[in-house]
Amino acid sequence: MDIRIVICSHCGKEYEWQASGSWALETPKKYNSDKYCPDCQKAIMDTLEKIPILFKNKSVNVEDAVKFDSSLSQVTPQYIFELIKREEEKAKERQKSSMFPIMKRVFAGLVNCETGESSIAGEVTDSIIKNYRSINRQFFYSYWPSKPEEMKISISVRIETETGNIVDYAR
Repeated sequence: MDIRIVICSHCGKEYEWQASGSWALETPKKYNSDKYCPDCQKAIMDTLEKIPILFKNKSVNVEDAVKFDSSLSQVTPQYIFELIKREEEKAKERQKSSMFPIMKRVFAGLVNCETGESSIAGEVTDSIIKNYRSINRQFFYSYWPSKPEEMKISISVRIETETGNIVDYAR
């Protein structure tokens, strides 16, 4: 349990902030903030509850996003493998000039109990130019090594909460 005395960024009052561990403070956990005292954090949360959330980021199948951007129809397992290879080459180049190991996000895979085969999952990013601006597209993939052509590919997009329509790539 890590409880610290901090000063509120808004009102300047000293208060206890619990950074980790089993909850031990008297104030409700939802008002625990490293920047604002419980009173200011409650005022912020009460105010934000009145404002509707207009957009959210979501991961959707690439096939479902083709209506938003027809260029996504070209995203195939082969395209993802090319992006993976490009990112691995970039990582090797970065490693040459770094004394620290290159960090890589790890994705939990599945195991087929009948064959003992483990699935492969990960994320890869590419950049495109759309309407004169550079956009990073983040793809998530998973596949069985024995069936790479059946790769499942999804993409992070920004969705309008009221309509459910894709309005942009996630940022």
